[in-house]
Amino acid sequence: MGKKGKHPIEDKKGFNFFNMTIFLVMFIFFLLTIGFSSLYSSFDIGDVKAIVRINKDIRITGISLDNTTGSAISNWQEYSTHVISTSISLPSSSSSITYEVEITNIGNIEMGIFDIIGLPNNLAYSISGYTMKDELCDYNNSSSCKLGSVSKIYITFSYDNNGFDPNNTDYNIILDFDFRRFYSITYVNLNSNNLPNKAIEGDDLTFTLNSPIPPRVHFTGNSGALYNSSTGVVSLIDIDDDVIISYVTRSYFLSFDSSLGYLFGLFDKTNITSFSRNTSLTLNQVQTMVNNGTAYKISTSYNDPDYPSDYDVYGYVDNNHFYWWSESNVVYFHPYTLGAFRNMLSLTSVDLTGTSTAAVRNFAHFFDKDEYLTTISGTIDTSGLVLEYNNNFDYGADRDENASGGTGLAFMFNDCKRLTSIDLTYFNTTNAGDMKRMFGGCNSLRSLDVSGFDTSNVKSMYWMFRKNEGLTSIDVRNFNTSNVVNMFGMFVNASATRTVYLGTGFNTRNVQRFNYMFGNMYNLNTIYAYSDFDLYSKVDSANMFSQDTRLVGSANTFDETIFDTHYTDSRYARLAYNGVNGYFTPYAIANYYTITYDVDGGTNENPTLYDENTPTFTLMAPRKPGYEFIGWTGSNGNIPELNVTIPTGSSGNRTYVAHYQVPVVDLFPKVFSVSGSCNFNGSNANITGSTCVSDIDGTDYTTSTYIDTGINLYNSENLYKDYEIYFELSNYNPANQETMANGNKQNTFMNSKAESSGYPGVVIRRNNDLIEIKSFNNSTTTSYRNVTSIKIVRMNRKIYYSVNGAGLTLLHDNTSYTTPFNLSVVFGSSIDGSGQPFRHVKCTMSNFYVKLGTYS
Repeated sequence: MGKKGKHPIEDKKGFNFFNMTIFLVMFIFFLLTIGFSSLYSSFDIGDVKAIVRINKDIRITGISLDNTTGSAISNWQEYSTHVISTSISLPSSSSSITYEVEITNIGNIEMGIFDIIGLPNNLAYSISGYTMKDELCDYNNSSSCKLGSVSKIYITFSYDNNGFDPNNTDYNIILDFDFRRFYSITYVNLNSNNLPNKAIEGDDLTFTLNSPIPPRVHFTGNSGALYNSSTGVVSLIDIDDDVIISYVTRSYFLSFDSSLGYLFGLFDKTNITSFSRNTSLTLNQVQTMVNNGTAYKISTSYNDPDYPSDYDVYGYVDNNHFYWWSESNVVYFHPYTLGAFRNMLSLTSVDLTGTSTAAVRNFAHFFDKDEYLTTISGTIDTSGLVLEYNNNFDYGADRDENASGGTGLAFMFNDCKRLTSIDLTYFNTTNAGDMKRMFGGCNSLRSLDVSGFDTSNVKSMYWMFRKNEGLTSIDVRNFNTSNVVNMFGMFVNASATRTVYLGTGFNTRNVQRFNYMFGNMYNLNTIYAYSDFDLYSKVDSANMFSQDTRLVGSANTFDETIFDTHYTDSRYARLAYNGVNGYFTPYAIANYYTITYDVDGGTNENPTLYDENTPTFTLMAPRKPGYEFIGWTGSNGNIPELNVTIPTGSSGNRTYVAHYQVPVVDLFPKVFSVSGSCNFNGSNANITGSTCVSDIDGTDYTTSTYIDTGINLYNSENLYKDYEIYFELSNYNPANQETMANGNKQNTFMNSKAESSGYPGVVIRRNNDLIEIKSFNNSTTTSYRNVTSIKIVRMNRKIYYSVNGAGLTLLHDNTSYTTPFNLSVVFGSSIDGSGQPFRHVKCTMSNFYVKLGTYS
């Protein structure tokens, strides 16, 4: 018997959107017209391709009468996405009525019914063809439980015990189906026979692990998990993620850089000269040292529920040498190790044999300021690095040698002045978000191989190779710098470096600081590159090439550009060829080939030169606001291709033309919309209009003085996302507008900025008898007299506007703005600093919406 409860009526009629005999047509229709959640996938049929979100989406798609008993009558039945509504008559205590409910899963996640609520107190329901909290699978194929699977369940309404009342036999019933996703349960180093392998979201599970019962287990993905080691009982509470249950078979060093929690917290680390494992002692000998106070436990042991150690680890100092000892074959540095060897002023050698750094999430400051360190032996494994950004830190504006985002690989080997080499063989940098000063001050390095680095997520390379005075060349041809915002002093004071190699992925589109990037490189002669720097969004490039007196672009050719003290900023950050002055030299100057692009006003970030030794690369899609890129033609042929790859060994000059189309499908969904009309009546009256209701959540605005969508376009979550705002305007007369008490005549239609600030929001308001569209970050203003519709679009972190259906026009280049703030989109008024409305407008607005898209 099902649960009982109440639910507010939803006046939304369901429709049968598809016919199972033409399932393919139904599937395309839903994918292209229904809002989905956050994941993307590609859906291809012949020449048709749509980018859609198909993560989690399930809905009721039909209801029909199946059976009645005891003269029961079904007057009507309706449905919406998750609600069924019926009008029934149950004239006797034995009356019942059964409906077939059809449910379609069009997402790629298995779903089930967690609960059904809304039944009157004297009625009960029962379900056949389905067990609550199980997966909803296809009625024709029980192994198909997602991506178009159609389930049929049967729900029967009848009287509860003693629920029959002959004076009350007619019911309007609204049942709300609580659909939820399933999460997996995975077991590591455990016997999983007959144990649950999935659970519905929000459920609680209790079960017993198989024998032999492990002394402890580790949970990942369920913060409310409990384990009884004496009985082997596992309790998973309010499941909200995939769960991994593992039998821990490893040991960890202590983690945090604090008085007692730090690996060296019980020792005077300033006098420690070396770090290594001792293998000659026995457990009894170590325990004797612990008892007499000469050795200490330095493992997590049982005091860390998330990362317990199965074997204790001990440490002691003998003649300034730090030794550790454990029965465990391998001891892991704790995932939350912070600056493990930082500021060890006497440290000369570190032997990592017997340890593993594979669990460490953040390697910032790992060997920072170990001035006397000459040797690191063993393996540094960075595969456990977690991509994290410090949301309170402005990477782009950073000009402080001591400040840092504090994540990734920042400061890892900073000021290790005596290191002559670093083995980077096992460095996995895919999740590195910060490389600030990673090798800065390593002035004794004689070689450095960073060819295996994946830098696609790095934001800062501030002083990354600063003062690498022993390197005669620096090769970063494999770097992808598309996310880097700061290259301040990246190679500064690398005084012995004669050659720098930049690659096809050295993208500078988002960089805001180029100051001293190549500054004071007194022996720098050549910077090899494949394309010019993209300087469109730069903030500062002062002294970018300062004191590079030996630098020559395209030396010994017709295009040679020698160093000029008048051009030390970014103006010559370009290739010297075809008579253009620049400090960059094309690779293989005698054998390079040109790539010419026609992008029809779009933004292009692809290389303009290549040679036969250039690593294989694929052309990036150009961006043109208001258009969808559909492919390249030219040297690849006459049929537009989205992915054009130029493999190593290619030759010959190339030409490519970009092709676009106006998107026929919205690339991102509405997150706020109101259909019909809303009449804004000024500062002292409520909004009127029977259709002034949100299409998204049904909110009625007719008792409001303005409409606040609640969508913060500029908070930390949405700061770099594309968006689109649209509304239509009628019944507007400037002469009828109210004048504020302070004489202000700037009545506001739409506002997305903070009052009295320089934030880059947009305000649309009255300006005498004109309608003004204004961007406040740089006070860009445009005005119109006759307006029927306005669209505001942000793409590629630039804000555009369209009036009366015209094409998009740039309003504000917003690419350098990085400071989040909270203010939601408001229609019909502005909001002052205390959240109070003012500058109300009198007009009729209709069909307005806000869409929120993906990251630019």
